[in-house]
Amino acid sequence: MKKLFVLLISLSVAYVLIPVSVNGSLYVVTNSSAVVPMPMTELKVYPLKAFRTALYEKQNYVNEHCVALPNKVEVERAYLLNGPDKDNAKESFERIVACETQTLLNGIDIPAIETLITSKEGEFTFQMPRFDSVVIMGSAKRQLAFTDESYQWIKVVNAGHGMSADIELNNTDLVGNLDVRNIQL
Repeated sequence: MKKLFVLLISLSVAYVLIPVSVNGSLYVVTNSSAVVPMPMTELKVYPLKAFRTALYEKQNYVNEHCVALPNKVEVERAYLLNGPDKDNAKESFERIVACETQTLLNGIDIPAIETLITSKEGEFTFQMPRFDSVVIMGSAKRQLAFTDESYQWIKVVNAGHGMSADIELNNTDLVGNLDVRNIQL
């Protein structure tokens, strides 16, 4: 009976200590419903608690400094027209850019647990502790004929109870067009 008890305890400890293998894919679904994998995209893995704290700091920054900003297009137009408000327009434009979601998220300065690069099929793999939660964040650009598309993804990953987890980063995880105050983790 003692041996059985020791065996069960040993198996339980081993289960807790063995990391979970996370396999994922990164893609976007276009307007024509085509699935486009995102190759050679850098993804960073952050601890959830630290990322959440950094995100809340950015949200507080927006609440304090980014209220009642002028329209970006109007500011760009005023700057390009070289009118008397050119210096004012430049300052307003810099404030607008500093308050954009992509700028704020890229400005999160916490150490990443791991940095991943997707394969040519947009796939990636990493390992994480069983009872931890992490945030995966990545950004990419895709060049089309007449325009560029920018993407920024954030996804929370919980390890779960199995030995592996499969995740997808796609259009549902895009945050680039959201107000940073609306991002919930």
